Amino acid sequence: MYSRIIAGVNQTYKSSLVPIDNYCLDGLVGFVENSRLLGGTGITAKFDLSLWMNDFLIKHVDKISYATITPSFSIQSLEDGRLTEKVVAVKSITFNSDAELDEFFENQIGKKLVVYTIGKFIDLRNMKISYELRYADITLKSEQREIKLNKILQ
Repeated sequence: MYSRIIAGVNQTYKSSLVPIDNYCLDGLVGFVENSRLLGGTGITAKFDLSLWMNDFLIKHVDKISYATITPSFSIQSLEDGRLTEKVVAVKSITFNSDAELDEFFENQIGKKLVVYTIGKFIDLRNMKISYELRYADITLKSEQREIKLNKILQ
């Protein structure tokens, strides 16, 4: 389904923060390109995206709101009638299994996630697989309250 993008379709980006949706694939293309450039650390080897990224996207793309082509970005919004700007830096999180990665994304439903990169690695010392995700959560406090209320009411 996403194999054409994973294979390397080149597109240009107009902004560092790009929405991911069914009508515009620029954000998805940026995320895949950033992930392709991600390198391993120490004595780890990186899995080629063509081996696993399609399955990841099929499962989780609907839980991702934006992609960023830079590790930090700014968000502008109106607060009390004034234009405010906030600089956000992505953070890194490591998952030691597919189940941990799936659980993380299942707990993000309704939030506004911005992804920068994801990589799947194998530690060559012990042959353990891990994922590294670099992302930011830009969900507003009012939206977080709404998400919590909806969970309680279910």
